[in-house]
Amino acid sequence: MACYLKNRKKEGGYVLVVGLIFLLVATTVSVVTLQNSNISYQISSNKSFSQVAFHASETGRIVYGDALTDYMYDRNWGALPTQLSILDKDTSGDPDLPMEANGGSENIYDSTSLLLDASYSWTGTGNQNDINANIFVLSTPAIIDSGSGAQQLSGYEGLGKGAGAGGGTVFFEIRSLGFGNSGANAITASEFRAKIQ
Repeated sequence: MACYLKNRKKEGGYVLVVGLIFLLVATTVSVVTLQNSNISYQISSNKSFSQVAFHASETGRIVYGDALTDYMYDRNWGALPTQLSILDKDTSGDPDLPMEANGGSENIYDSTSLLLDASYSWTGTGNQNDINANIFVLSTPAIIDSGSGAQQLSGYEGLGKGAGAGGGTVFFEIRSLGFGNSGANAITASEFRAKIQ
């Protein structure tokens, strides 16, 4: 019995110290793992919110582009989708025409200077996200297509007949700012070209 007590006194609590160090390491690893898990969750949430904003921007831009195609063909806005609102900035009582000049303060290279031309808003049901987008339209100069001058030289009378034979092209830049959850937003843009014959 004396031998057992003698060996026990030599240990001096090393097992306790080693056990506490092991417990500290395990706790540190657990805390770091939880923090990484939380950061990964935040990253995936932000990515999801950004994707919702991107799709909202794309939806608004596409719907406006379809309405603009109809406008160019019919020469009036006709029946617009209920979710699309074309603004009446000149307070004439009718939606603004796409060919109206850009505002004097609008700069194509500065998105913050653009004036809102339309908005798209769709309310989701159940677990679907709402879709909201602001749409900015920049009209660029129309051009007379090639072929007009050649027909002029061939004997057609006047620019109207020569241009009518070659046609013209009208260009617009459509920019859409879509909104997602938690303040996420995305901007998409496309060039819209309408061939006029």
